[in-house]
Amino acid sequence: MSNERVSPLAEMRQGREESSTAFMEFVNKRDYYQDHAFCFYEGEDGKYYDHRIRSIIGKDFFHIKAGNKNKVLKVMKLIMNKPEYQNVNTMYFVDRDMGFDMEEYKEKDIYVTPCYSIENLYVNEDSIGMILETEFGLNIDDADYNTYKHKFVEMYNNFCELMLEFNALVLIRKEKELDCEKVNIQKIKTTDLVTIDIKSGISKSLKYNNTIAELKEKLDVNDEDIASAKTRLLEYGEKTSIFRGKNQFDFMTKFIEQLCNRKNELFDPVPTSINISPNQNRLSTYSVYAKTPNCLKIFLQDHKEKKLVAC
Repeated sequence: MSNERVSPLAEMRQGREESSTAFMEFVNKRDYYQDHAFCFYEGEDGKYYDHRIRSIIGKDFFHIKAGNKNKVLKVMKLIMNKPEYQNVNTMYFVDRDMGFDMEEYKEKDIYVTPCYSIENLYVNEDSIGMILETEFGLNIDDADYNTYKHKFVEMYNNFCELMLEFNALVLIRKEKELDCEKVNIQKIKTTDLVTIDIKSGISKSLKYNNTIAELKEKLDVNDEDIASAKTRLLEYGEKTSIFRGKNQFDFMTKFIEQLCNRKNELFDPVPTSINISPNQNRLSTYSVYAKTPNCLKIFLQDHKEKKLVAC
């Protein structure tokens, strides 16, 4: 495998090619399926959206992966600039990330998550309750159900508190408009920051101080800058909503993984038919338990009406 870095020009060219590929897929399918809706996603987000779209709009739609958020937006512009596609039922789904001002998302055909990303919609008290019922066979009046639902809430609150500094740094990176090549958040694992143990609780990882120090150096910030960023960040909403979703999802996955692996010491009686695989295909595995925001239901209902008019 080559270790050569991809030049910015090559990255731009690749971005154009991926957007063009998604656009051409749309054009080719549109020629044959003129009564279908067309949905454009970031990466694997269809694993969350597909069955929600199907439940409201029906089965007559295509999903097209367009790459990252910028590429989804680029495809949207390509299609919008073609008069012949003005009446096509198109939907573009992107994560808000830390785009709190929302100025770039004014088109009626684009859906933006009300939280950092779709992963945030998976992690909540209701979801863990349903998982305990369905996957672990517990009822809401079982002692273990209440024990581990309450334990989840307690640990999740502690997890969010510990992740505040990291998310403040993510906000600073956003405000400085730094690209991934200079400060790559994706490479920082949740386990580099936090240790999650269902018995002893949440604590900083052994790598925490070094990981944060390295990030501060790359961002060229001091403790006062971070304190100010924490204040600004918390003005935007609840930690569970505004914090980076992948880390939140990592927490929940680790919690469920420990419920599975340590069931003999945690449950009485021990569940006998746990079939869930906590770390495999997570977006699909937990999709049925994730929240569906009202704004998404309204967006899809509006596009159902558009589809009916187009037909």
